[in-house]
Amino acid sequence: MTESNPSPQLITASEAAAILGVSRRHITRIAHTLDGVFVGGRWLFNRAAVIEYTHNQEQHD
Repeated sequence: MTESNPSPQLITASEAAAILGVSRRHITRIAHTLDGVFVGGRWLFNRAAVIEYTHNQEQHD
């Protein structure tokens, strides 16, 4: 049986920064734009949302 709504892959601010090619500090500044959640003293992000953000930024450039 396959799951129809798989859980999102969560990544850390450092991982998001690496994907976007920016600093970790920049990620924390735009965390709400990336729909980040602050859990246990650290930011977590949906990997798919971070990748979608990169595509949106490329379209605006």
